[in-house]
Amino acid sequence: MGGDFLVRLRARAGAAATSPEALVAFSSAVEGLADRNRCAFCAEGAARRYAAEWSDLDAIVGWAHGEGHLDADVVGEALHGYLGLVRNELGRSAAELARRARAAPASPAAFSWFVADAEFLAEQSPDVFPTQGDRDRYMSLWDGCELVNALFLAECERDPSGGPHSWGARWEAQARDEAWALVSFVARALGAGAPP
Repeated sequence: MGGDFLVRLRARAGAAATSPEALVAFSSAVEGLADRNRCAFCAEGAARRYAAEWSDLDAIVGWAHGEGHLDADVVGEALHGYLGLVRNELGRSAAELARRARAAPASPAAFSWFVADAEFLAEQSPDVFPTQGDRDRYMSLWDGCELVNALFLAECERDPSGGPHSWGARWEAQARDEAWALVSFVARALGAGAPP
């Protein structure tokens, strides 16, 4: 993996504290980060909380740029608050994805919803999955989920009685394993560690 999202963001924030110009560049680069990275900010209200914290950071950036110098304490506190919010949101998002993954194997409909919802997360999160290799690995894991989903639906279509009468332990186990592999990969990419 190209490195985890939070580590890269911390490094960029550290570099931002070196000059007003670097701080302006950082603020511009992270504006709309929540909107650009759906999987990193999928918990309810995450985008709103991110926008509010970014707005506070941007106000300090404007002041520092206008003054032409950095007050290390003020800038440090703003960057610390910003990174704290991002870290918390990544944890919430990893927990939300883990919750969805745990619920997915409960039924064919729940798993199908999970698979459909997860399909484009890598494409919709370019800062979390910055390289083609990262996106390919994600899609490989997602393909495993889609395969379980498609095989179950095909079995339903072949069954003359209208489909298997239950989701069954076999499907639950396959769905659970594939969903958990996908969510674990996303959690690591976010820098949130193993999903809760």
